[in-house]
Amino acid sequence: MTLDAGNLFFDRDEIEAKQLELKQETARLIVDIYNNLKYDAYNVGGHDFALGLDFLKELQAKARFTFISANVVDTLTGKPVFEPYKIVKVGNKNFGIIGVTSVWNEKYRGVGIADPIQTLNKYLPALRKKADYIIVLAALTAGDENKLGAIKAVREIRQDLGLMDAKKMVESTPAVLLENVKKPEAEEAQKKLVAAGAKAELK
Repeated sequence: MTLDAGNLFFDRDEIEAKQLELKQETARLIVDIYNNLKYDAYNVGGHDFALGLDFLKELQAKARFTFISANVVDTLTGKPVFEPYKIVKVGNKNFGIIGVTSVWNEKYRGVGIADPIQTLNKYLPALRKKADYIIVLAALTAGDENKLGAIKAVREIRQDLGLMDAKKMVESTPAVLLENVKKPEAEEAQKKLVAAGAKAELK
């Protein structure tokens, strides 16, 4: 299985006019290479809209792999612009591949970027029923990547929390994560949070 997390076609949101033709041909060449390498799925990142949705749709039509994004939505309908996820069968196992991106630029024409965490919370329950394993392809800003890591750590420590509950806790810091636990357990939780880029104190 071969996948890409996104933001590959362009590394910025605005392309200079003198670079336009070169950037277009480079993007088309990337699709050709990925076709030859038999990629399975590509997560559309925010920077991939640098030349607009129409050009991105041209690349999608040329691709023999699936463009996915669960949180790139049509601003009029609110529906996903691309397939939100793809099921890939490897041997006797089904892998659910879902993609999300951060808001890299507020000026996308005709598309909006929904909150990545809320979007995952929306799709993951149904995807878990279809797949033995789930892979999240994420083209995230450093801030969103750190937040997702912190949320994952919080859920490992507090397995009773749902995704949105953990998100709320991370976003409403300072917050009490554990109470009345033994020191070794508290220290282990602190290590997980710090490793995920969060700040954690023992009291």
